[in-house]
Amino acid sequence: MSNIPPFIMASVDLHMKLKQILALGLSFVLALAAHSSGNPTFRLAAAPVALAPVGLSPEAEAWVEAQLAAMTPAERIGQLFIARVHSDGKSGSLEAATALVGKYHIGGLCFFSGTPEAQVRWTNALQAASAKTPLLVSMDAEWGAAMRFTDQVRRLPYQITVGAANDLGLTRELGRETGRQLHRLGVHMSFAPVVDLNSNPANPVIGKRSLGETPTRVGSLGMAYARGLADAGVLAVAKHYPGHGDTGVDSHVDLPVVNKSALALDTLEMVPFRMLAQDQVAGIMTGHLAVPSMDKRANRPASLSAAITEDILRKRWRYNGLIVSDALDMKGVTKHFGKDDLAVEAILAGNDLLTVPDDIPAGIAAVARAVKAKRLSAERIDASVRRILAAKFAAGLGEYRPVSEVNVRAEVDAPQIAALSESVYRAAVTIAQDPRGELPFVDVDKGRTAVVSLGVDGPSAWQTSVARYAVVSQPIIGKTLSATAVDRWIAELGAYDRVLVGLHALNWRSGEGFGLRPEYVRLLRGLSAKTKVTIAVFGTPYVLTELRGLGSLVVAYEDEPLAQKAAAEVIYGAIGASGTLPVSARPHFAAGEGIATAHLFRLTYSEAANAGFGESRLREVDRLMERAVANRASPGGVLLAARNGQVGYLKAFGKFTYDQDAEPVDVNSVYDLASITKVAATTICIMRLHEQGLISVYDPIGTHLPWLAKSNKANLRIQDILAHQARLQAWIPFFEKTIGRDESGKKALVAGLYSPTSKVGYATKVTDRMYIMDSYRDTMLNEIAASELLPGRGYKYSDLGFYIMAELVKAKTGVPVDVYVEREFYRPMGLRTTGFQPLDRMATTVTPPSEDDDYWRQSRVQGYVHDMGSAMLGGVSGHAGLFSSAGDLAVIGQMMLNGGFYGGRRYFKPETVQLFTTRHPASTRRGLGWDMAELSSRGSSNVSALASAKTFGHLGFTGTAIWADPGTGILFIVLANRTYPRMSRNAWHTDNYRPRLQSAVYEAME
Repeated sequence: MSNIPPFIMASVDLHMKLKQILALGLSFVLALAAHSSGNPTFRLAAAPVALAPVGLSPEAEAWVEAQLAAMTPAERIGQLFIARVHSDGKSGSLEAATALVGKYHIGGLCFFSGTPEAQVRWTNALQAASAKTPLLVSMDAEWGAAMRFTDQVRRLPYQITVGAANDLGLTRELGRETGRQLHRLGVHMSFAPVVDLNSNPANPVIGKRSLGETPTRVGSLGMAYARGLADAGVLAVAKHYPGHGDTGVDSHVDLPVVNKSALALDTLEMVPFRMLAQDQVAGIMTGHLAVPSMDKRANRPASLSAAITEDILRKRWRYNGLIVSDALDMKGVTKHFGKDDLAVEAILAGNDLLTVPDDIPAGIAAVARAVKAKRLSAERIDASVRRILAAKFAAGLGEYRPVSEVNVRAEVDAPQIAALSESVYRAAVTIAQDPRGELPFVDVDKGRTAVVSLGVDGPSAWQTSVARYAVVSQPIIGKTLSATAVDRWIAELGAYDRVLVGLHALNWRSGEGFGLRPEYVRLLRGLSAKTKVTIAVFGTPYVLTELRGLGSLVVAYEDEPLAQKAAAEVIYGAIGASGTLPVSARPHFAAGEGIATAHLFRLTYSEAANAGFGESRLREVDRLMERAVANRASPGGVLLAARNGQVGYLKAFGKFTYDQDAEPVDVNSVYDLASITKVAATTICIMRLHEQGLISVYDPIGTHLPWLAKSNKANLRIQDILAHQARLQAWIPFFEKTIGRDESGKKALVAGLYSPTSKVGYATKVTDRMYIMDSYRDTMLNEIAASELLPGRGYKYSDLGFYIMAELVKAKTGVPVDVYVEREFYRPMGLRTTGFQPLDRMATTVTPPSEDDDYWRQSRVQGYVHDMGSAMLGGVSGHAGLFSSAGDLAVIGQMMLNGGFYGGRRYFKPETVQLFTTRHPASTRRGLGWDMAELSSRGSSNVSALASAKTFGHLGFTGTAIWADPGTGILFIVLANRTYPRMSRNAWHTDNYRPRLQSAVYEAME
């Protein structure tokens, strides 16, 4: 071709480009047909580089012809062969592989088991041994590089899950991420995507590897995946032509037979391959399956049939990419063809690359003999070699460089794998049946709920994830169940109002009932007759047939923690359901079906990238919190960061105390929130009362509280009290007046005010060995009423106003603030830990201590409120006393960020939220109850300088903070017990750890 005049070459090049455009146009038409069949909108961009060589560039052609000219006939034959290699040495040593490469000039390698580090070492060594022509390195990486590593990195979702998600953009990103991993390993070609239709539940080998059973859906998703690989410079090889899905035999074991007419195959199984061929996918792999309607010769697989491969792919479809045989060491062909015949038959059928034959030297010799005997022509060999070389050039081997051996695992096993997988699992979750129309759950506070897992022996990610959204019991059933145990569990669980069941340990073997044990089915049937049941299927959707009529059915397709989490998120409306069944579970569940639901604006727990944070940037948050613990600013703590409703960071640090054997902090540890009580309990109650018209924040407090009506506080407006503009004293040290002296002159509690046990008149609990006289409450309130007002006007932070606000809540609702806020907010929101007096609900092992009190209580304060005034009221007050985990507190903050809406319920009108989170007219900092970012340079800085002016929240004396930023969507929470062992030490505050941690979160935003 180098002798063709330039003007003719230009015309040929134009013709080939037009041909490519036409091919892309046809693909576009096919994808539009897919869309009309219920598939997603076609969003593929222009063809990337690593596609089949429709027309070679002058540079590519020159390189191909130069390489070809430098090869001997034997070396050209060698180029057709791909050798099997295991970097863990399972199929032979590196020395043996090096000798094979050097002696026979083979075209490529296919890596199987090993490790990332070993594979890169082997690749560089073997490429060095093939210096004359670089090797085309391949992997069978259907769900990422992890598929072939014995020492695995994180894998990507299976194709069945991708098919359920049915999202072209996500699918292309999966291909791109797989390509990134492979490119980092020095791999140029992936034997993927699988575009076999999986319409046969008895298929023993395709199963989870298939994108589904609908031709156009599979084809369009396969195109997207292939283009993603191409985006990363990796060649995609679609498999297993003409379609391995409707078979009952594994070609690794024997030769499957597809008994379908040629017309049926052409309109079903072959459609995805035709779509990819017309989109110029880099390669198509031929499968070891007999199709009598297309080639009547006995035991003749498609991979060795010119009538099926050459005549259709090359002649009818005019496909010009690589045709690659499936592995030639599989029983599907070795049972019927000798090793001397296999290579020749594969080439005669139209294959360019012969994948992993048992005996490559014998295959090369057989091909050489066939050329000499004129059974094969030299021109036929050269045509394949040209395609192979063109593919190598497209993959970047025209300028080969060794692969870096530094940080291989870290770069292959990157954080974005989990983030991308999470997105796919979420998009895939399918609601297959919801007879009562109750999904997603809104009323999480109605009745008792249990969540169980069948098929595992311990707690599951499914149970943990469900428990984030509702107060649930989590009994452990175990893998094996006797008949007696089934009856016992039916009786026990049947007493619940709702039971959520996760089905684990399923498989894709129809002969084993897909792993769905009969005793599980009996248990589910018994439960569905007694209570409401929701079943989450973590595996094959084919089990739906056995589950029909047993309640709501949700399919998550894989028994992976991220899939289990996604199912819980859909069930509780943290995300909407959008997945559809990729295959039919006949006769009642058809491919393409799925009930769509809206999300209810609940928090999701996401990978950092999906929440809008850079994982590497969040390491600065880690380092800063670790430094705070090391510097003894706090024994430990929990930090949570969310963005736009997605928690992207939740970590625990340190221990409960500085003792070496102290309890480690857990993300679910429950901390004393101190003054966060003012907003997370009292203020939201006042917001409700104002919205209901029971009070107005513009009212004088004396109109609602008679005990203040004749005091100097009667005319104080509620608005001013909430914003600390009411001239109230900062606090009153009530406890000091209860400490006197004993006969020896030592400090001691005033006689008669306390009792070591609960008794009549002394039911108000301060600690487990300290009860205060019940009537002392009135003494405290009277002292507040009688306290002097500060002179002048202006801002003065005060606890006293929130003692008063708690009394206002009680006066208007008839119940104390703790009862009201639990009933109206915490329980409907599904909060498990948030509340007053935590030891009534949990053990001290859950709550870090706040102080070793040697000045009043003479004990470690753990599970009891640290604030002395609140403690004297039994731990319930408007200014302090609330305890919570970070996750539960985040729900309250997110509800406020949502404008008063959360979990399908409206707690406040947006205008109410706006009113209370707007600065008081006389303040540069305080809203109504809610603290806000200080605007004045004269005021003390309370938040990060990076937070927007609209940021609202509150700080707590014990070291806690919550800040919600409507400007950026960021919710920031830190819980600590910096007051332990002494509240006087305050490095936590003086070293500004809270605003510095908050700044680190802002700097981690993507």
